[in-house]
Order: sequence, then structure tokens, then C-alpha cells
Amino acid sequence: MERYVTQRVDKIDSLFLAYGFRHISRSAEAKAKRTTLLKTVERLVTRRHQIVHDGDYMKSGKLRSFDQGKVTGQVQSMERFVTACDEILFP
Repeated sequence: MERYVTQRVDKIDSLFLAYGFRHISRSAEAKAKRTTLLKTVERLVTRRHQIVHDGDYMKSGKLRSFDQGKVTGQVQSMERFVTACDEILFP
């Protein structure tokens, strides 16, 4: 399990399905009362992949722009997502 990547929402859902939790990601989004929570989490994961795999450069060789406020909000959304999952798993 230590090498199993669970950064994408569908991977998280399939992992927790084995424990009887169907669509834990959508349940967490509902619990957090944020209709766009999963989209925001997915954007942050995509950005993480861009940084790790491309050095955060575009195909043109230019560095991708960075908006600190936007990324801060995405990290806060990730925290909300994790907290909501924890509350579902450990009521």
C-alpha cells in the first residue's frame, strides 16, 4: 500500500470502497457543503503533477504563473476535504 497512489478522487473512492464506503469523495463534498470542492481538489492535484513531472514549465518552456491566493484557497479546500473524509470514517 505504501506505493499505491491515491491522489485522484476516483482512486480514493476505489480504495475506500473496499471498506464499504461508496463515493466517499462525493460524501465528503456534501459534508463540507461545498459543491465545487472536488473540482478544486482535482485542480490542486493537477498542479502538483505539473510541478513534479514538468518542473512547472509549459510545453513552450515558459514557467507557469503562480497565484499565491489561489493556491492558498486550494490548499484550504484540500484540508476541508480531508477533514470531511475523517469525519465520515471516524464519526
